[in-house]
Amino acid sequence: MHGELLIRHAQAGFFYVVGRFASPLFPPRGGVDVPGGRVSSDFSESSPAEQTLLEAWVPLAASFLGICTAFSMSAMIGPMLVPLGSEFGMSVPALGQLATLAFLPWGVSASLIGPISDRYGRKRILLIGLAGLSISGAAAAAAPDYLTLAACRVLTGACGGFVPPSCLAALTDQFTGRRRGYAVAIGSTGYSTSWLVALPLVALLTGLYGWRSTFLLAAIFAAGTFLLMIAVFPPGKKRESPKSYLSSFAWMRSAGPWYGIGANMLERLMIAVFITYVSAFMIRRYGVSMAVLAWVLTAITAGNLFGSLAGGFLMGRSWRYAGLVAVLLIEGAALAWKFAAEPALPAAMAAGFLFSFLTGMSRSTLVDTLSNFAPQDRGTIIGVFATSNQVGFVLGASLGGLAIAWGGYGALGAICLAAGAGGAAFYLRLGSRVSAIR
Repeated sequence: MHGELLIRHAQAGFFYVVGRFASPLFPPRGGVDVPGGRVSSDFSESSPAEQTLLEAWVPLAASFLGICTAFSMSAMIGPMLVPLGSEFGMSVPALGQLATLAFLPWGVSASLIGPISDRYGRKRILLIGLAGLSISGAAAAAAPDYLTLAACRVLTGACGGFVPPSCLAALTDQFTGRRRGYAVAIGSTGYSTSWLVALPLVALLTGLYGWRSTFLLAAIFAAGTFLLMIAVFPPGKKRESPKSYLSSFAWMRSAGPWYGIGANMLERLMIAVFITYVSAFMIRRYGVSMAVLAWVLTAITAGNLFGSLAGGFLMGRSWRYAGLVAVLLIEGAALAWKFAAEPALPAAMAAGFLFSFLTGMSRSTLVDTLSNFAPQDRGTIIGVFATSNQVGFVLGASLGGLAIAWGGYGALGAICLAAGAGGAAFYLRLGSRVSAIR
């Protein structure tokens, strides 16, 4: 309980001003009945009999590690683009499609595996995903050509899609009310850590030992995570099976979830642009070495860790959707200015830090909202949420490469500005719907 109170006080300062202006837009009201569940626009308290976050530290830590491993292996191609281009004789935009080849199968597998996770348990699906990640990383380290490496990235995406949805669904199963928000926020810092630690570490290791050794080390780490999960990840309670596989998707008849999923997709588009092309941008624009790039990325991506924790606070506010509208608009503007204006290095790092901070804030609110739309099929709806992540990543990586080839990094900034405005519009609709229907 003391840990939760400390987090709340640490986060409150950032949101105070936003809350003062945003609260009239989305006043708290009652719940809304939807196919498959009931969505509450007013945040409920946790059950007194429920474990506190400190008491349930094992599933929290396991979820953190699983999410960190999966996202690190899916996004690690970004810092390798320049060295890969030198070895294979290909351009950065062309090699950027290796990111797309991981994101696309991730999106497909995350949606399809959700009902199976709901029926047979989270742990089995999680272990299959981690085993596949380890195999794909080892195979990538030995890839003799571009096509083989591309096939390995497809396997990485297909298996990676099993992991984060299983971890987040396990947390929403275990916690309710405010504790669910903080649990999802803490588990999601695994994603933030993949930015803060894994991406800079990939850049450093690639500069020191080459991209092949870096893939091999990632495969070993995934194998270690697999073995640890066998021992510590909770098996979960036996769940009632849905009447049929397709009945798990009954929530799709409601428009509400699609507003959140659409907003998430556009935010992930901006993130994909950032993680795929920011390393090449820093090297080409500022002439930094791979070693310096590692420290630059660490400074920039540190914001996402704090943003993820701040997201737990935002989830408990009546004005949370209005806050997310502002967040998406600022994200788009920050990246547009960074790529188009090409400011001095300290200013570019500050814009990147702001962007990475803000992108961590939406996940807790959105996961909780979606899980309440489908309380009996949380694995399914969170799987579709994960698919929207990957659709956004595919669009960001592919459109980003085309934008650089067509109009340079300035065109990349224009894409981010448009995506931020679109995502804000979706959150505006989601907030209006939840607050308007009693």
